[in-house]
Amino acid sequence: MVRTQIQLEDHIHRQVRRLALEKHVSMAELIRQFVHQGLSRGKNSPELADLAFVGAGASGTGDLAENHDRYLNEED
Repeated sequence: MVRTQIQLEDHIHRQVRRLALEKHVSMAELIRQFVHQGLSRGKNSPELADLAFVGAGASGTGDLAENHDRYLNEED
């Protein structure tokens, strides 16, 4: 394991500390769990986290990827 130092905003530090106490784990362990969960979900960057909704639904249209502009410009 590699020792790493991070800085947290006061309100986040309080929340992490409170949750660690509730779960009876160290803050370090809780932060490791958060990082592991984020990485395993592919949300290890803000750009990827913003795309978490991708694939959440189905359009029912087989050519949506190729013709998305045409569908977006159609009038109701």
